[in-house]
Amino acid sequence: MQNSYKQVDIYPNDFEAKIGFSDIRLLLYNNCLSPLGREHVNKIRFHSHFDTLRALLQQTEEFRQILVSERPFPQQDYIDCRAEFVRLKTKGSIVSLDGLRDLMAFYRTLTEIVRYIQGLDSEKYPQITALLTKYGAKTDDTTANSAAIKIVNEIPQRIFAIIDDTGEVRDRASEKLYEIRRQIRSKQSSAQKYIRKHILEAKKNGYVEENAEPTVRGQRLVIPVIASHKRLVGGVIHDVSTTGKTVFIEPTEIYALNNEVAQLQNDERIEIINILRIFSEFLYPNIEHCLQGAYLTGIVDFIRAKAKTALDMRAGLPIIQDKMHFVWHEARHPLLETALYEQSRNIVPLNFILEPTERIVIISGPNAGGKSVMLKTIALLQYMLQCGLLVPVREDSEAGIAEKIFIDIGDEQSIENDLSTYSSHLRSMKIFLQNGTPQTLFLIDELGSGTEPQAGGAIAEALLEELNNRKMYGIVTTHYANLKLLAKHHPAIINGAMLFDKKALKPTYIFQKGLPGSSFAFEMAQQTGLPQQLLNKARKKTGRSHLNFEEELQQLEIEKTFVQKERQGLEITDKLLAETLEKYQTLHDELYSQRKQILRNAKDEAQKIIADSGKQIERVIREIKEAQAEKEKVKAARKKLSLHTDSLLLYDEDMPLLPNRKIKPVSQHAPSVFNSSNDMETLLKNLSKAGWKVTRRK
Repeated sequence: MQNSYKQVDIYPNDFEAKIGFSDIRLLLYNNCLSPLGREHVNKIRFHSHFDTLRALLQQTEEFRQILVSERPFPQQDYIDCRAEFVRLKTKGSIVSLDGLRDLMAFYRTLTEIVRYIQGLDSEKYPQITALLTKYGAKTDDTTANSAAIKIVNEIPQRIFAIIDDTGEVRDRASEKLYEIRRQIRSKQSSAQKYIRKHILEAKKNGYVEENAEPTVRGQRLVIPVIASHKRLVGGVIHDVSTTGKTVFIEPTEIYALNNEVAQLQNDERIEIINILRIFSEFLYPNIEHCLQGAYLTGIVDFIRAKAKTALDMRAGLPIIQDKMHFVWHEARHPLLETALYEQSRNIVPLNFILEPTERIVIISGPNAGGKSVMLKTIALLQYMLQCGLLVPVREDSEAGIAEKIFIDIGDEQSIENDLSTYSSHLRSMKIFLQNGTPQTLFLIDELGSGTEPQAGGAIAEALLEELNNRKMYGIVTTHYANLKLLAKHHPAIINGAMLFDKKALKPTYIFQKGLPGSSFAFEMAQQTGLPQQLLNKARKKTGRSHLNFEEELQQLEIEKTFVQKERQGLEITDKLLAETLEKYQTLHDELYSQRKQILRNAKDEAQKIIADSGKQIERVIREIKEAQAEKEKVKAARKKLSLHTDSLLLYDEDMPLLPNRKIKPVSQHAPSVFNSSNDMETLLKNLSKAGWKVTRRK
């Protein structure tokens, strides 16, 4: 029994079996190439540390890309040599010849893996290439640190110097072995000559059959002699045929040669053991590095298996966020999809959202409509993701990280512990409350079921409110109407429905957020073929008001959704209006500033023009004086000019009039001394030539 006082991250104990993750492990197990990788599959566990999880997921995604885009990854001879390495850790132990053959295959694969990874683009595959950096793997004889893998050329080179590609010991494995084998071949050749000579003589004398040939018995060359003539052929009998008609005799003349060959063959075995001993002594100080090389091979095999499994289920890496925020697009249950594919059927993808403003979803709908499948899909995919596996969702999906995942799915009735179905549900709810946090994801199937509906519904409602108060995230399926009404009173709780095709009388397996679903009990009963008379009787017993309740509840949700959309529209409109007013105010301030600057520039320009006009008038006066005009005439001209200029206005045609701009009469700027009206006219002409517009005041 689960200890209710122990802090748990995953509940219940058979969590993986309930959601189907045990089958996912089996898929991974079958995609591994060796026991090295399968051991990692057995060690898969749930992670909630964001950085650790992100690295594991990125490893798998990078390897998936390698399998899709790069040249084939090495996948031969992932041999588990750890038992041989461990045995060789005992000083004085000697590697066996079969063990040496396995080591050669292992190191060939290990070297291929390292060289393959070294050839990858480290910017494109940072997590995979970092494996070599992490473990210090090298393909040269540079010594790695004590915690690193030491993959030196000398180890596979020494192995290859001892055995060839077929696994046979080379003649040149040592000079002594070469000499022993040379002598063996020489003496065996001599023995062959003697034996052929004897068999020819025996055939001539009729001691052996005409088609008889030399053969080997007990590693010695013999001739097959007819049993009745065995005493006529000198030598040692080594064997008799099953019929007793043939005896195998080693002629006396080659007995000594065969003894020498046997002795040389024994020397050969001793020398091979000596060669293996020397190699074992060389390998002994590097055993830990060899074991770490085996670990690298295993972890690569494991990551490759995860990537291969992802390809098989068309899985990818969603956007990972270090918070409780879930936006799944086109999520698919991988095991269900495979089962449906074998039946030539397609799965209906799932879309759902969990976020701070919509933390708890209450799903209702008909039985066999997909509610439980939805729960298991979400539980399985989230658990897969937090075990470092890619998941079958659209890759623009957003996945949050839960610290804990609790489920209450299926029947937990226990005869041994005297627990009813409802009691087991209550026990689970107790553990949810004791261990739940705001970073907990819970999934409950048929909340409140298993007991009297009114009491069960009330307890379920109170429980759900408490889980909501604790800011937990969850998905609940139910048929209880009071739970469907919770969304009206708690903003973070929303309804959802598994849709039902009322015309075809079958579920669509499509999830729709925002509306409560109907159980469609009568429709489902009609589909199963219950008599219509019985159904009509049941409708009367239920009462029309009860039948209309779900329709009214759905209508209420529709109106609520409409109001929410209208409110959102008004909020958007208010925001746009505020932005428009702000832009208008900014533009108004800019125009006002520009206007002030234009007026300032116009004033400066007008003053400059007036100053220039004054200079021209002074020049005219100077000319009059130089002409020594008569005094009386000058006075008359001055008076006339004064009267005349009071009725004139000056303005620059290139400078438009602006509001409040003052244009002064000429008489306020021109000197009041003119000798004649002609001088005045001359001045006006000159001003006109200078670009001024002269007009009379009305």
